[in-house]
Formats: sequence, C-alpha cells, structure tokens
Amino acid sequence: MQAKYSSDLEKFIDKALGEQEKHGARRIMKLALLCVDVILRRPSMAHIVQELERIQRDIAPLYSENNEGIGVVKLGSELFKQAS
Repeated sequence: MQAKYSSDLEKFIDKALGEQEKHGARRIMKLALLCVDVILRRPSMAHIVQELERIQRDIAPLYSENNEGIGVVKLGSELFKQAS
C-alpha cells in the first residue's frame, strides 16, 4: 500500500474545500488505508472510532463559526467501553 505515502491522495480531495477540511479529508483517507493495509497490523475498531471522533471534533467548529449546518454523528465510542 504505497498510496498512503504518496501525494496521489490529493487527487481525491475536493479542491473547493478549505485547508482545514482538506487536512481532515487526508486524515480520514490515511486511516482508511491503514484499515486495508495487508502488510501492517490493522488498527482496532476502537482506535478507528477514536480517530474519527478526533477528526470530527477538529472539523465541526469550522462549520459553527460560519453558521453552516453540519450533521453531528455519534460514532459509537460508547460501544467500546468496558462494562463496570
């Protein structure tokens, strides 16, 4: 999976996005590539959810500042917590 080390990812990012949104898109694509990498050990689902939530937290404020709506999606990290 050489794609994650390549600038080819830029081909898949909407040029109309702002720089922070582009950065978030790159992070999501790299995470997706880790999930399908056959050489490296794939990340756990808990790790994937945590990273997606981090990306969501980083990007969501951009939309509230611009008064644009963004749907908030609960990614379900609660599903991965151990029962007490």
